[in-house]
Amino acid sequence: MTTNQISATLTQTDRDAALTAIVTLKEKLPFLMDLTAENADRYRRWAIRVGRL
Repeated sequence: MTTNQISATLTQTDRDAALTAIVTLKEKLPFLMDLTAENADRYRRWAIRVGRL
């Protein structure tokens, strides 16, 4: 088992903002949530190739 070496502090306001952003992404881009790992990888490679990432 690996040891967690990440140390971070997140205020409640920042946490709420991050969670709200995730909800917004899921609402605006629902098709990305249904991608299989293979399709997500294929899309990521395409986006890098055409300069979108």
